[in-house]
Amino acid sequence: MRFYARFILTVFLLLPLLRVPAAEAITYTDVSSGHKYYPAISALSEGGTVRGYADQSFRPNNTINRAEAVKLLVEMNFPAMVVEGALREHIQRGHWYVNLPDVLISDWFGPHVEIAFANDIVRGYPDNTFRPGNPINFAEGLKIILKAYGIDAQPALFQPSQLLYVNSEDWFAP
Repeated sequence: MRFYARFILTVFLLLPLLRVPAAEAITYTDVSSGHKYYPAISALSEGGTVRGYADQSFRPNNTINRAEAVKLLVEMNFPAMVVEGALREHIQRGHWYVNLPDVLISDWFGPHVEIAFANDIVRGYPDNTFRPGNPINFAEGLKIILKAYGIDAQPALFQPSQLLYVNSEDWFAP
């Protein structure tokens, strides 16, 4: 399972390298220039997509949760002004949550989940929750990456795999 979490983190960190221009490096106390993810972490930091923690650390070995994953994808694919205005209608209507009852208007990830929900990147669980603090698993991460970049996996032919433990009935089989 740890492999999948690292794979997802690597994908999230490497995608923006194609789109972020080089600038002065931002440093973190726990990411040296020799760290294997240093180029990707620097690019995301310079582009403003990630900011690290208040103690100047990045914590590159932490598991990424669902809220963090959605935030990264939304900030890489939508302009800042879209994120800033994402909750305007909810606030005007007096809503206290954003489409899914466990994502509050006041949550730091609220605008990102609103954008992801409105653009069919995320839908939540069958019980209508998002569970933002849950670690994102491989299937969820891959699904939102494909959705965020407009890649339709439906035409892919399903090939059962005992190695990957994927059954044709699984929601993530496509």
